[in-house]
Amino acid sequence: MIPVSVVTFTRIQYRPPQPGAGGEVTMISRSASFMVTSFGNEAPMEIRILRPDDLDLVLNVRPGLFDNPVDLAQARAFLGSDLHRMVVAIKGGDILGFASGTVLLHPDKAPSMFINEVGTREEFQRQGIATAVTAALIDAARAMGCDGVWLGTEPDNDPALGLYRKLKGTEQTIAGFAWDGAFDPD
Repeated sequence: MIPVSVVTFTRIQYRPPQPGAGGEVTMISRSASFMVTSFGNEAPMEIRILRPDDLDLVLNVRPGLFDNPVDLAQARAFLGSDLHRMVVAIKGGDILGFASGTVLLHPDKAPSMFINEVGTREEFQRQGIATAVTAALIDAARAMGCDGVWLGTEPDNDPALGLYRKLKGTEQTIAGFAWDGAFDPD
């Protein structure tokens, strides 16, 4: 018998924040680079979409950003796929935060993006980085022709819920089902 986990999670659909709401992201080039300008007097950090040639940047990420150590084959496949995107906040060659997503295709529907994960290293949390990378990922999904953007999170994950509500997502409660430990903590 296949073990099945059942959880309830929240689906968020994106609506753009109102101008002047803080955490502004401004596009600085057509190469999908953005600058965050809302971090006081410090030099701005770069917010950009990773490309296949950014593999070394991902392989050398400091501990505490991803849930697990980076796997070379998985990182190469992710960065090399046209259906995957990762937006990162970089300062001094160091990734401080990220949002990753996957374009979902189906024969009878327009493409949509599922946001896989959003993370910020602990010492950089509560500075608007997660907001900036998530907003930039949603913008990238739109630029790719995605008709919708959605994600799931646990109903008791207050920091994540706060982030997605700040981005004006439409909250919906749906049931999630997992096979083979897909929802198990790592």
